[in-house]
Amino acid sequence: MKEKEPKQKWRRLDNSAKLFPIIANRKFSNVFRLSCVLKEEVEENILQEAVEKMVTIYNSFKVRMRKGFFWYYLEENPKKPIVEKERTYPCKYIDKTTNNEYLFKVTYYQNKINLEMFHSLTDGNGALEFLKAICYTYLELKHGLNLQNKEEIGKIEINNQNTEDSYIKYYQKHLHGRNSSKKAFILKGKRNLFYATKVTHFHLSLKQTIKTCRRKKVTVTQYLTAILIQAIYRSYQGEKVSKKPIKVCIPVNLKKYFDSTTISNFFSYITIEANAKKIDCNNLDAILEFVKGEFKSKLTKEEISKTMSSTVNMGTNMIVRVLPLFLKKFTLKISYQEIAKYTTTTFSNIGKINVLKECEPYIQNFYFLIAPEKAEKIKVGACSYGDNITFTITSILQEDRVEEEISNELQTEKIEHTMQTNEIYQNKENSLYPRVMNMKKRHLWVTILLLLSLLVGGTCLLINSLVGTKFRWSWIVMLGILYSWITVWYSIKKNVNIASHVMVQTICVSILLVVLDAIIGFKGWSIGLALPIVLSIANVTMLILLIINQKGYPKYALYQFIIFVWSLIPAVLLAISVARLGIFILISIGISIVTILVTIIFCGKELKEELKRRFHF
Repeated sequence: MKEKEPKQKWRRLDNSAKLFPIIANRKFSNVFRLSCVLKEEVEENILQEAVEKMVTIYNSFKVRMRKGFFWYYLEENPKKPIVEKERTYPCKYIDKTTNNEYLFKVTYYQNKINLEMFHSLTDGNGALEFLKAICYTYLELKHGLNLQNKEEIGKIEINNQNTEDSYIKYYQKHLHGRNSSKKAFILKGKRNLFYATKVTHFHLSLKQTIKTCRRKKVTVTQYLTAILIQAIYRSYQGEKVSKKPIKVCIPVNLKKYFDSTTISNFFSYITIEANAKKIDCNNLDAILEFVKGEFKSKLTKEEISKTMSSTVNMGTNMIVRVLPLFLKKFTLKISYQEIAKYTTTTFSNIGKINVLKECEPYIQNFYFLIAPEKAEKIKVGACSYGDNITFTITSILQEDRVEEEISNELQTEKIEHTMQTNEIYQNKENSLYPRVMNMKKRHLWVTILLLLSLLVGGTCLLINSLVGTKFRWSWIVMLGILYSWITVWYSIKKNVNIASHVMVQTICVSILLVVLDAIIGFKGWSIGLALPIVLSIANVTMLILLIINQKGYPKYALYQFIIFVWSLIPAVLLAISVARLGIFILISIGISIVTILVTIIFCGKELKEELKRRFHF
């Protein structure tokens, strides 16, 4: 008799976390990233071991998302977390099907360890402690360190105290926050293709920045907020920025105001609303004075309690609670789209990061990135380590107007700084980010492939019309071209291995066509005409996938190789005189040979390694 599997532990999402899985999608990932840069290259096997150890200690993160009737909830995840090399843009949607269902993702690149976190699991402070614990364990395993203060890593177990919903514990039902009725200025501009996130890091001297802030009698967060507001205003002068206020959302760590040790989300926010009609947004000192006053009036326990309580009241509203999840999705997505119009951008500063003294010689820096989205097209994160402040802008806009204005203002303020980006518009990698693919080249390739698709489709329609055959095979070609583009776009949007689906569909459709031909008397059209068209479409689809997603090619390699071998079958049948209409078979063979040659030229090494790994030859 088969033993029953033990029941897995589960828990409710906290009040903030309830919204994130409902509104999250590929365009709005709700993911943020914390990175730790070491002074040596990362070894994957040691990092994998460190992550596996820490996820058993921080077992509140050893969970997966489940769908209930009214809300999503978290359930214990029995699988191992995955560690892999960074290959794509930061803060992308975490696909549970490719990540063993975990809500966090650990990657590495050269000297850098990345922790990407879906916001339903924890906030920036909880994620930072988890990342530091992973780095401590990694260094301990690699260098045999004897960490004297190892208990600082903390044992975060699933219990009432460490996973409590502190929002429910501390909110006061009678309090209500003040919401502005004015919609915010929304940044405009052309967006990057393929959900590409552009990253710009500003490295500032902490001592020099603090010295400047003391002179102006403001905090570092207030100073950087003012520079951000001025940069947005100057970047969009003449584009209604004077008519609508620039609203900057500033997350607030509630653990500084309430006695809570929860590892779940526990943050609120204040909104800085800079209206160009009331203050001179061209004058940094005027903005600083305004921002300083806003922080003073809004950053009090009483005001923060009001904001927090208003948010909790929405989540505990009886009408919202009794709605089934599918209705919540519909209504809350519409509500969020409207709420998003009231914020220009978000700026989150997680402050100074301290690490164990034994680990300091091995750690170079930290970075904090927040995923931008359709409404807030840029988002800003900041943190400091040692004598360095890293002020990071993540953007889905092609232009660098805001980044350039920030750099200009820092120069005017005589604050020395350096800039570093992930080079999405240059065909190169750097010490922090891999080369995914030059965005300009992607635009060019997409244009060329679209033109070729139209040319091929138009030519087939013309030939079919001039020859005058009753069988309109050209429409099959047109539908095939449309299928190829839909398939490629779906693959990129959903971040799935679409090549496996293409392979299965190609084989199944091929067999189905031959069977259909045989049932009606076998005229040979299936092998001589239909199969070559189907196989050509499959090979062209694989070629488009390769060109657009070259870095992700290894996951396509085996399937493309199988499609290529399958494409040789009509040629064999032609050689033994089973097939007719040889011209279409020869065209199909030519396309498949060109496709595999292009693959070998661009990704020969990856193809060889993948085949070795799969077949061990």
